[in-house]
Amino acid sequence: MIGPVSRRCARSTQARVRRTGLLASDDECKVFYNLCPGRVHFRAGDGLLYFVDSPYESISDIIDAVFRGLGSQAQVQQLFMDEHRYLKAAKVLKLKGMPRETNALLVALRLNGVVIDRVD
Repeated sequence: MIGPVSRRCARSTQARVRRTGLLASDDECKVFYNLCPGRVHFRAGDGLLYFVDSPYESISDIIDAVFRGLGSQAQVQQLFMDEHRYLKAAKVLKLKGMPRETNALLVALRLNGVVIDRVD
């Protein structure tokens, strides 16, 4: 979670339609900087899906529902901004080698209004 954010504030800070200009070579800190609730970053070449959760819009809930429906389990990893693992950053889901799960998840995210920032 990114912390307690009011629903009004969360809506006003969502930058879903903003173009990030991220490249496949950009590091995870730059990806995290460009994420917001309702937006994910998908590196198709690596099969990595980066996202953040908020109390009002949980990407994790969508991921869990899709994987549960497919009889599988998602392996989500929490990333941190510091070496001591105190400052949480984005979460990442490894989808490489999982085409069925990848396709179903990307469709489910779009159907839920999530913007997918995709880099091939």
